[in-house]
Amino acid sequence: MIDRLLVCLDGSDPSEQLIPYAVEIGRRCNATAVLLRVMEPALSFYGIADGIAAAEEYRYAREREYLEEIGARLREAGVGVDYAVVEGSPGETIVAFAARSDIDLILLATHSKRVNIGSMVFGSVADHVLRNADIPVMTIKPIAS
Repeated sequence: MIDRLLVCLDGSDPSEQLIPYAVEIGRRCNATAVLLRVMEPALSFYGIADGIAAAEEYRYAREREYLEEIGARLREAGVGVDYAVVEGSPGETIVAFAARSDIDLILLATHSKRVNIGSMVFGSVADHVLRNADIPVMTIKPIAS
């Protein structure tokens, strides 16, 4: 039984191609779609600087707005939605978030520009999640646009 579906979004077109699948699974299973956006740690973007708190607030607000826009599409289709914006390494954070949030299925797009063999097939984030998640993971190979 799928009650909570984790939809991993990174702001890219490939990740947004997960939405029709989330709608279909959400409808069929009467499941809540938990939209997750993992942000890289702030220091990797800004370094140590004054005003980092304001920059972090802006980043979180922008990412939350992005998820709310996607969530509106799911709600219009009759799917319940929750949101989470968290900071960390994407693969590790997705696995940890799913484990502590009663997630039944992880929905993840595969796309990569990396060069190691696991990443060439799935993408480094998808590869990490597939290898480390203790729950089912559904990967979607996006259609090139």
